[in-house]
Amino acid sequence: MIKTCSERLVDEVGKKIKREADVAADSMARRQQQLLGPAGALNRITPCSACKLLRRRCAQECPFSPYFSPHEPQKFASVHKVFGASNVSKMLMEVPESQRADATNSLVYEANIRLRDPVYGCMGIISSLQQQVQALEAELTACLGKREKEYGDGELNSSTLIEIACARDHYGVDQSASHALL
Repeated sequence: MIKTCSERLVDEVGKKIKREADVAADSMARRQQQLLGPAGALNRITPCSACKLLRRRCAQECPFSPYFSPHEPQKFASVHKVFGASNVSKMLMEVPESQRADATNSLVYEANIRLRDPVYGCMGIISSLQQQVQALEAELTACLGKREKEYGDGELNSSTLIEIACARDHYGVDQSASHALL
């Protein structure tokens, strides 16, 4: 059977397209193997936020990857800004592995507070909370004294204390006139 010129041209073009597709597929397979390593050893590690910020490759044994998720880059950014990556790494290595997640959360909290209040940091928060406790204790003592004057020396129990506490709404407005105490 004799092929016409147009049929030969179609065959040649078809073969050429097939060769180009095969070459492209081989090239793509080689690139994937270079990027992912040998077959069966796919590297599926997403760089942790520490390695992303430090612009380095995240190894499987990266000390930061279990504690600094790639989805929360601001956590490591604040810790790095306050403490430095080297110091954070040293601190985490000194802590037992079972407590490293808690230590990391503490470092993140302390770094965020230090960035908000560079002078006092966590001590500013602690001091503020201690002052609140003292003010509330003084208020409770005053309420108990007021109750004793109004209702005598009756025995104080937890339900009485709850009623005294409920006599004030969360804005600190005294509503004891509208609430009858025992």
